[in-house]
Amino acid sequence: MITFEVLMQPTAKARARTVVHNGKVRTYTPSKTVEAEALIRNTYYEKFGLSERISKPLGVCLTCFFTKQKPKSAPKKGEILWVTKPDWDNLGKTVCDALNCYAWDDDSQIVEVHLYKKYSDIPKIEIEISTLTP
Repeated sequence: MITFEVLMQPTAKARARTVVHNGKVRTYTPSKTVEAEALIRNTYYEKFGLSERISKPLGVCLTCFFTKQKPKSAPKKGEILWVTKPDWDNLGKTVCDALNCYAWDDDSQIVEVHLYKKYSDIPKIEIEISTLTP
């Protein structure tokens, strides 16, 4: 199992944007997404390099910790789950796309996903990658 954390506010994958400039169509990925993917990729690379790249079926567990203020209706004790945006699938897409060709050959290898959204004093994403056997 590979486990690491990225100290950042979890960021959802934004849709590609298309603009017309001087009669030419240009499509680009928003900078917030590019920066988030780069931070995830660089954090992985600093810890593992390219030697840990996996070619087997994978399970991925992501725990996303957000730092925004808790709702007033939230209980004072115990764990509080994040039930607002961003959507879980867009959070997962940011991480999985960032780790393509670094942690694994292609994110199509991921056959099992667990994603949790929680409140925390420290914004971060905890990432666990495990190989699965059929």
